[in-house]
Amino acid sequence: MANRPLVQELMLLGLGADGRVVGRNPGFDYALAGAVLLELALAQRLDVVDKRVAALPGAPLREPVLADALSAIERDKRRRAKDWIPRLSRSLRKRVLADLVRGGLTGMQVTHVLKVFPSTRYPVTDAAGLPELRAAVEAAVRGGGTVAEPPVTEPPVTEPPAAEPRVAALCSLIGPAGLGRRLFPDLPRRELRRRLDEISRGTWASEAVRAAVREVQAATAAVAAVAAAGGAVASS
Repeated sequence: MANRPLVQELMLLGLGADGRVVGRNPGFDYALAGAVLLELALAQRLDVVDKRVAALPGAPLREPVLADALSAIERDKRRRAKDWIPRLSRSLRKRVLADLVRGGLTGMQVTHVLKVFPSTRYPVTDAAGLPELRAAVEAAVRGGGTVAEPPVTEPPVTEPPAAEPRVAALCSLIGPAGLGRRLFPDLPRRELRRRLDEISRGTWASEAVRAAVREVQAATAAVAAVAAAGGAVASS
């Protein structure tokens, strides 16, 4: 996988062939916010103390999206992870899409429905390396192995390779984002859910950040689930 923020990787996975976002709303936006928090947790820039998210000191962050999120957390130390998810999701989709366009990873095409209503599409470019990204996610989900930190000793040759931590973190967001059926249409729902849960619970995060990662994962899944349930009731 390319060295770019998880939130950009998730957005690329959520773009359809026509350049439109296909993830479930608002779960997809909440998953984007969860990706930001997961990135900060993996970088050891946030911790969870007494259920409250706290910023940790460190070098300036290169990505403005991450730096702005960390600054907001530094200013308000009272909020839990599940409170930060909806707050950070505001306008996050537009911002990430703008970053992808600016980086040449997607194009930007504006059309007008009925010659009045604007519709913007973001076709993924070859520079995004989307086939490689999808292949890494496919290998993690279909490989069937436990996602974990690299073992000290060489594993038996019969063991499937463990997914890299960033790939595992990305996989843990597929469910909340509503991308499971799109990315794995041939897998039975129960099997897909079981495998994504297994990856999420894996020990791929280092011991130093594992508690924060677990808290962010749980908050993202919970907020997205509530949003999905609310949408189902509204449409019934």
